[in-house]
Amino acid sequence: MWDKHRYKLSKLPRNSSI
Repeated sequence: MWDKHRYKLSKLPRNSSI
């Protein structure tokens, strides 16, 4: 569930705080 979200955030630059 959150794993995917975290994975995307990890791949993307630390731009979003969510």
